[in-house]
Amino acid sequence: MRTAILAALLFAAPAPAAADGADAGGRAGADKLYNDSLYQQAAAAYEELLRALPGDPYLLYNAGNAQFRVKRPGRALLYYARAWRTLPRDADVRYNLDFALKSTGQSLVPEGVPPFLHRLYYSASDREIAALASLAFWALCLLGAGAALRPALKDRLLPAAGASAALLLFFCAWGAARLSAPLRGAAVVVQHEATLRSGPNETFNAYAALPEGRVVKIIDDSREDFWEVGVQKEGIKGWITRDELERI
Repeated sequence: MRTAILAALLFAAPAPAAADGADAGGRAGADKLYNDSLYQQAAAAYEELLRALPGDPYLLYNAGNAQFRVKRPGRALLYYARAWRTLPRDADVRYNLDFALKSTGQSLVPEGVPPFLHRLYYSASDREIAALASLAFWALCLLGAGAALRPALKDRLLPAAGASAALLLFFCAWGAARLSAPLRGAAVVVQHEATLRSGPNETFNAYAALPEGRVVKIIDDSREDFWEVGVQKEGIKGWITRDELERI
């Protein structure tokens, strides 16, 4: 019961976000439609706003809520995942993404991984990790330059330079490890059902059907009509028409 009540509260209202100029009225209008339970119209309004601001995490979160309300789990999951990529520490975004994944038979936290470790691993966004690595790099450069130009300060600066080097290695390793994260380089099925084929056109055999909301790993996206994908849960791969998928 507690989970159901919490889910109802999280989906109950759109997240506020600072807006200025042209999109302020559009956000307010979309939020009003959502709060008036006009979810289909709200979903369309958020989609229109996202055309101008595709990376806005608050719009993505609100659009996900609206899509979930109109029973479009694929697009809801897509928008939550995109919002979480920017706001990994946001409790509401994380909860709704995990809720959407579980509603489609998936999970945000891999089996066997303690939830607190997963939260710690995603305590920073990819951009934040890159920024921290950049800061450590420039700190190392400045400290090294200072030690070279002022030999008298060398003994004082070297420990700090060593710490900067260690931090640089840590952030680079963290960023590299995140390249293989489940939602990195992934797409989600946004149609009611996607047909998995053995080759990149409709003459090839169809051997699996993936439900809306299923997350797949992109293997080859060089074609305009079909993408080759891997389905990790079932351990299979194949080709799906491009219009049945959206890249996370």
